[in-house]
Amino acid sequence: NGRRIQVVSMDFQRSFSEYNSTTNDTLTDMAWCGSDAAVASFATGETLLLGPFGDTLTFTHDAPMHLVQELDGVRMFNALSHEFLCKVSEDSKSVFQIGSTSPAALLYDAMDGIRAHSSRADDTVRSIQDDMPQAVDTCISAAGSEPIAELQQSLLRAASLGKSFLPVYSGDKLVDMCRNLRVVNCLTSYSVGIPVSLLQFQSLPFEEWVARLLNRNQHKLAATLCHYMEQPADQVYVHWACAKIRSSSTDDDALYRSLRERLDALQGSTIASFVDIAEVANHCGYQRLAIRLLEHEPRAANQVPLLISMGQERTAMDAAIRSGDADLVYFVIFHLFKAMPLGEFFQVVGRTPAAGRLFERYCVEQKSPILEDYYFQDDAFAKSAHLIVVDNLREKDSSKLVANLKVAHKILLNDRARALESAAMDAHIRLVQVQRQMEQELGLPLVGLPLNETLAQCLAKGNYARGSKLRTEFKIPERRYYWIKLHALVLRRDWAELARLANAKKSPIGYTPFVDECIAALQYQEAAKYIARCEASERPHHYLRIGFYREAAQAAAKDIDVLP
Repeated sequence: NGRRIQVVSMDFQRSFSEYNSTTNDTLTDMAWCGSDAAVASFATGETLLLGPFGDTLTFTHDAPMHLVQELDGVRMFNALSHEFLCKVSEDSKSVFQIGSTSPAALLYDAMDGIRAHSSRADDTVRSIQDDMPQAVDTCISAAGSEPIAELQQSLLRAASLGKSFLPVYSGDKLVDMCRNLRVVNCLTSYSVGIPVSLLQFQSLPFEEWVARLLNRNQHKLAATLCHYMEQPADQVYVHWACAKIRSSSTDDDALYRSLRERLDALQGSTIASFVDIAEVANHCGYQRLAIRLLEHEPRAANQVPLLISMGQERTAMDAAIRSGDADLVYFVIFHLFKAMPLGEFFQVVGRTPAAGRLFERYCVEQKSPILEDYYFQDDAFAKSAHLIVVDNLREKDSSKLVANLKVAHKILLNDRARALESAAMDAHIRLVQVQRQMEQELGLPLVGLPLNETLAQCLAKGNYARGSKLRTEFKIPERRYYWIKLHALVLRRDWAELARLANAKKSPIGYTPFVDECIAALQYQEAAKYIARCEASERPHHYLRIGFYREAAQAAAKDIDVLP
């Protein structure tokens, strides 16, 4: 019978402390107090503190205590009382222990003497001498471990007194302690109700404590603390705006004015993002308010997804285009493609030129057949025809190519502004048909070649009649026809036909090209026939090119200018 509490190591091999009792009280709760003591609560209201060496300390309460283990102690509370049990710090013991003669205790006594206008205070301070930096640091640390504000102030005043006797001492530690203790005392006040020690306050980021204040709707206090600690207050203003929207019963416009008046009045502070506020507004039914708030959102990547979730696809598209982010525009396009009927999607995308161009580029890169439907819906006849032509650039079947080109030509005829392109496509269709016939006649692969190359191939094979017909049918300019035929005849070495071409009528390109082509083919005798028909000033030079020096001299003699 009785109760027994034992503290052992993790491997259960060593026993650190042990407590035995003859009573049979029911154990209701147990927790660590610091790193080397344990606290046990019993049903009778008795609370037992078991020290590291087996020493115990008993506390009696009216009801059993509930224990909450914390970083530097244990919190005990029931329906009637709330207490915090922790180990006294070594710095506090150094200052307040009875009979202590440590430098910190002497400095604290000197501060009490100054308050009492005692003449011994000065002697006490001077007796510390070289231990003054240690005394100041100890008083500052002791102030941080004391929960009572009056003791904190006394210790900090003592530290400030000692600092004044030091020629060189950084006051940053004292300033930081004062700042942190002010925040901790503010949190632990009865109006806020967040019991916390300095060690616990420093163990969490400052933003966590601000979040706890916001959960209590302590927006003004949270903003004040942020300014005091020189931390950004965006989180506070966003939470306040969201709480304002949730509790409001006014219309969108009035609520928007109220929010803007308060947010515009912030001195030196701005909200980095309005997305969270807009989400709450939309969730509470204030859609127009949410849209107006999103107009102030600086990042389109945050703005666009929320607009889409609100059903504001066109506004989202405009915002994405203004951002200049192609990926964001594609995000909106793909969402619209999935969410809308195809016809409506084409209308929305076609209404915005930038989105339309990006959609076209994507379809071209992915070779999507939907692009043809998009052009048809948008009455883009020229683009539809161009798409068909591009798709058939490598078509090997000439009959299928002609059929597809006729479809493209028929579409292009619907655009009156594209008369020139329509005529060019009609000529190209006729050229492909002629090339098909010539392939059968000449046995050459001609489909897909340009008109000039087709004519050159035809003449090079000696089919002069077909070449003349091509010239007439496609209205090839005479100068171009002469150049192509001249080159083809020299290539065939058909000097008789070349002579007929030169003698048919006066050459529209002159006779120098005849000479040049013959020289290039090393046919100097043939070249000499046409040199005589060139301009008199050019003949000597041409004769010299082919080595006819006598003729060159004679031509030069005839062309001498006699000065008066």
